[in-house]
Amino acid sequence: MARKKTVNGFCRICGKEGPLTFEHVPPQSAYNKERAVEFRLEDKLYKTAVKGRTRQGGIGAHTLCEQCNNDTGSWYGAEYVQWAKFGFDIIHTWQKKGKTEGIVTLKSVYPLRFLKQVVTCFFSVVGEPGGTLFASKNPGLVQFVLDRYEQELPDYRFFLDFYPLASGQNTSLRRYPLAAKLTVLTDGKGNIRPLETHVLSEYTHPPLALSMTKDKTLFGATDITDFKNFTYDTCCDIELPLRIVKSTSPYPAT
Repeated sequence: MARKKTVNGFCRICGKEGPLTFEHVPPQSAYNKERAVEFRLEDKLYKTAVKGRTRQGGIGAHTLCEQCNNDTGSWYGAEYVQWAKFGFDIIHTWQKKGKTEGIVTLKSVYPLRFLKQVVTCFFSVVGEPGGTLFASKNPGLVQFVLDRYEQELPDYRFFLDFYPLASGQNTSLRRYPLAAKLTVLTDGKGNIRPLETHVLSEYTHPPLALSMTKDKTLFGATDITDFKNFTYDTCCDIELPLRIVKSTSPYPAT
C-alpha cells in the first residue's frame, strides 16, 4: 500500500526515474502496520539520548516504482504473509513447550514465491537512497524478481530464522544494507586469531529474520536458497529445520 507523500527518484529494482511508492519491508500485512521508532546505528552507539524518528503504519521507504511495487506485491506478497502467520503460530507453540528449535512442516506453501518476496525486500533494504547501484550490479537478481517464473538465482544465498517479539522490552527491528561479523579465537595471552568473517545484509521483523550473503553458511540459520528449484505454481508441504533467535541488540546477526 503506497503512502500519499510524493517522492521522485529511481526505482531500486527496474531503475526507472519517476514517482516512487512506499514499499513496506516486510509487507504491511505481515505484521508491519504498527508504530515504530527509527534510529540510525551511529545514534544508538554514540549518543546517550536520541529521540528517533516515529514511523506510523509500518516500516519501509519510498523505494519502488508503482509497477514494480504492484507486480511483486501481487505475485509474492500474500505468500510472505502466510509464512509470517505460520511463524507466529509455531513460535507461540514452541515457547509454551520451552523449545527453541526443531523440524517444522509448512503445509500448502509456495516456496519460490516466498523466496522472491524476500529478494524483493532486500532491493529496498540494500539499495542506497536515491540510487540503483545494487540493481545495476546484479541484473540476475532483477530478472529473478521481475519475471515470476524465473528460477535462476545468481551469486547470493538467503537464510531464515524465527524472530519473536521481545518480552517486556522493545523489539529490535533491524535493517542492514551491509554489515560484517568477525568470529575470533583468543589464546588466553591476549592474542586474537580470526576464525571466519561473514558479510551480509539483514532485516529482522517478527516473526522472521532474513539474511542475504554470498557465504555458504550463516551462523546456523536455515538456507532457503534452494527454494529457487520450485516453480512459481508449485504448492507443496515442506520440512525445514528452524530455530528461534532472540535479540534486542542493534547489531546484525546477534
